[in-house]
Amino acid sequence: MVHPDRNAALSILDVVFMSSTDFASFSRAKALRIRQLLSIVSPILARVPIGQGSYRARVRLGDDLLCPDLLCDDRLWQKEYSLRISIIGAGNVGRAIGRAAFLAGDEIVDVVCTAKSSATAATRFIGAGTARESVDAALEAADLIIISTQDDRIDQAVRLVRRAAGLTNRSGAQSRLGHSVTVLHTSGALSSKVLAPLKPAGFVIGSCHPLQTFESARRSVAAIRRSYFCIEGEPPAVRAARKFVRSIGGRFFEIPTAQKELYHAGAVLASGGLTALLSISLEILGRCGLNEKAANRVLFPLIEGTMANIQAVGPARALTGPVRRRDAGTIRRNIRALACVDQDWAKIYKLLAKRSFTLLA
Repeated sequence: MVHPDRNAALSILDVVFMSSTDFASFSRAKALRIRQLLSIVSPILARVPIGQGSYRARVRLGDDLLCPDLLCDDRLWQKEYSLRISIIGAGNVGRAIGRAAFLAGDEIVDVVCTAKSSATAATRFIGAGTARESVDAALEAADLIIISTQDDRIDQAVRLVRRAAGLTNRSGAQSRLGHSVTVLHTSGALSSKVLAPLKPAGFVIGSCHPLQTFESARRSVAAIRRSYFCIEGEPPAVRAARKFVRSIGGRFFEIPTAQKELYHAGAVLASGGLTALLSISLEILGRCGLNEKAANRVLFPLIEGTMANIQAVGPARALTGPVRRRDAGTIRRNIRALACVDQDWAKIYKLLAKRSFTLLA
């Protein structure tokens, strides 16, 4: 039986959400109001059958999906204090992190990009912040500065921070909370050492890399809650990064600064490397007569099953196929077939087979 207040509950959400077609208009005040409403209507909506117009599991705001459980999560709303955060470099990573911080109750101060138009677009997406062009940009006082530029532009961001007026006082870079201002970059390949020129000015430095793909800033805002951040740097910066990641609903792990490059290589293999490998499998199916759509449809259940097995029992036990069976004849035929099409594919197969045998040892 559908709850009698179902229509009233849906009407409330219609008014709140569907009138907000502009994503940037979703302010913190509106978020607080929605949280109050959801605390009332979520128990009702939990019993609403899934169907057209249903808000049972989540509600849609523009292209963004916001879970009621997320908005009702006290961890995102009960904070000892809100941070003043400036973001330098607002591509997909900077926008997603900035948006998550804004929804968590932090104050976005400055958003700096190479072009003023890009910075303006980023502030609209985030919902707050002053758009600034990186050339001679003056930064307001902040507790945390996040550098999310491309790796080869981090040094420019460092120079910008050093010369920024109004950020430091005579005793060094101090936040309004009485602590040193923390500067974190989000690069996966570079360690906090690239921020070392900021240390003499009193900043504490670290890196906070989201171990997630950021194909779309909008989709990545929701993905942050199930993502891990890799943290390293000076102890005060590491502590600040932990608190920040927790506040936006993410998780974290820490590594030694000296291992940052190795860490990133592993991450690239798991994401870009896997993508490249699967592209070969898809192309092979194409050579067997399947179009792109059909190749995706038939291969992805195998991929998903493999990933589920790895997550459940680990790589060694999840390994199947001719290597598991020690079927040398099949392995030779596979290599021969690949070599007839592309010698590099055959080499990749051999390297992966060698690694597979290692797993069985």
